Amino acid sequence: AIPASQTVNVTASSGTLSGLTRSISYGSGSNWLSATLSGTTTPATLTLVPTTTGLAPGPYQATVTVTEAGGAQAVVTVSYTVTSIPDPVVVTQAASNITTTGLVMNGTVNPEGQTPVDYWFEYAVNSTSCSPFTATSVRQLVNGATSPVGVTDGLTGGNAGQQISYRVAAARSGGATQRGSCVTATLQALQVSPTSRSFSAPQGGAIPASQTVNVTASSGTL
Repeated sequence: AIPASQTVNVTASSGTLSGLTRSISYGSGSNWLSATLSGTTTPATLTLVPTTTGLAPGPYQATVTVTEAGGAQAVVTVSYTVTSIPDPVVVTQAASNITTTGLVMNGTVNPEGQTPVDYWFEYAVNSTSCSPFTATSVRQLVNGATSPVGVTDGLTGGNAGQQISYRVAAARSGGATQRGSCVTATLQALQVSPTSRSFSAPQGGAIPASQTVNVTASSGTL
């Protein structure tokens, strides 16, 4: 956004001065400052408005000279700093709603005041490194928030016990993609323990004592 305008009072030390004009000289950059006098006679107001169009991040300086009809001058020095457009900040969070066939990927995206910001998830199956990844559909944050916004997306169609790694990614318009850390989750699976039992008894003898097998879920409840 263009910064708010600033004003400078132009007066005479005594009496009235007329024929006021203004000129601008640039120490760095060019044509980034508007300087407008409210009139040609003192007292007057000089309104200064900078623009960011065509300027790379960095410091800039200009000098505005106000001259009256007799040649007397007054000088205003204008400093201007153009800051870099911030990239979104992304954080990958633990999965939720884990089942035998899918899960919900979670994360946060802080747009840092930029809008729109695209975000998506990148995931890999049977991998702990998010590579090679598949990207989900791109969605947008358009509220220009300055704090983390929770984002989610679901995965389905998996197999019990599969390992899923994923991360959240986001990018502002014209910016580089920002990626969160890679998080790993395992789909639910049915488990038995122990995985084998054996019996032995003489022919026609007593029935062997019963044995048990524990049936559990790898996580949560099935």
